[in-house]
Amino acid sequence: MYVVEKIEAGMDAYGGVCDDGFTDVSAGVMCSHFGWGSGRKGPSQILRNGSNFVSTSLRCDTSTRLCRDSPYPNSSNSSEYMCAPHELASVYCFNETMDYKVDLLRATVNNAKQFSISILMSYYKEGELFRLHNDRDRRAIAVKTCDNTLAGVRVSGTGGRYMIAGRFLAPRVCEEQCVDITVHDRSFYKHCFESEVN
Repeated sequence: MYVVEKIEAGMDAYGGVCDDGFTDVSAGVMCSHFGWGSGRKGPSQILRNGSNFVSTSLRCDTSTRLCRDSPYPNSSNSSEYMCAPHELASVYCFNETMDYKVDLLRATVNNAKQFSISILMSYYKEGELFRLHNDRDRRAIAVKTCDNTLAGVRVSGTGGRYMIAGRFLAPRVCEEQCVDITVHDRSFYKHCFESEVN
């Protein structure tokens, strides 16, 4: 998640963008400007580090890819609606509707080339950490080495904490002692055991 802030050109003003009028469409256009495939509006956030609002009514057009906003009223006497400090706009940017982050917890390999890898896999749905995943994609985890998906790999565990166990290919087929952990055939983590194998 990213908060939406702005540097006001020529005025040396930096601050937050109020979420009034901010939509999923505008969030998507903003995310695309930074190289993401899509985006949506996130929950309102709190202004950071004593900053103020400098902009409101931010709207982006999908056809022109241009964004327009209005200067934030600078007086508490303004007849315009004032935003509370907890109304800072935010966005979730993402490339895939479901995405994952894999963190290595522990990895070992023995002389018989059997490996064991403990991971923590976080699920993200439209850019937001998805806690109600119910291990839905545990069965989609696979391990590749030398561009071959290893057969007989076992994945166990719950709550995103998984143990992956398997055996490397015979050295005549593949000498590499590295594994790619994939989910739905997309690589998320590579680990090499070279220094650990005797």
